[in-house]
Amino acid sequence: MPFYKLSIASLLATTMFFGGCSREFKPGDIAGSYRGTNLGINSHGEFQNINWAKFEASANGTFKGTIGWSSDGTGPGHASDGGHVAHGDTEEVLGLFNPKDGTFVFVENKEMGTAAGTLKSDGTLEILKTQPGERPMVSIAILKREDAK
Repeated sequence: MPFYKLSIASLLATTMFFGGCSREFKPGDIAGSYRGTNLGINSHGEFQNINWAKFEASANGTFKGTIGWSSDGTGPGHASDGGHVAHGDTEEVLGLFNPKDGTFVFVENKEMGTAAGTLKSDGTLEILKTQPGERPMVSIAILKREDAK
């Protein structure tokens, strides 16, 4: 089994059986800059790319920000401005963070992409992303916090 498939299966099993960390967070804890690896499949085939995110959070857990990606050569993606083949893109998002358990959801402002994830106690974001429609995509990203909290 390829490494990334094993990693995805391990991550999902760990999250389902152990529920992640059971620590409470503050509503603004999701704010910050993150960077890491994203694995998935889209209409072009399987891919791996570099992802980043920057979020600004309110005192009640809502957040907005930017997510982006750049291809590391293992497969192209879709651009948000009409669907042409791209090797990188950025998108604005709106989200909601649950400080009780570190879970969050967000939606893309201009496309049908949605995401659900968890902020871990070490500052890592684990994000499952989906996008239905003409340019379908599913992926899992593991992003490490870049800024000091």
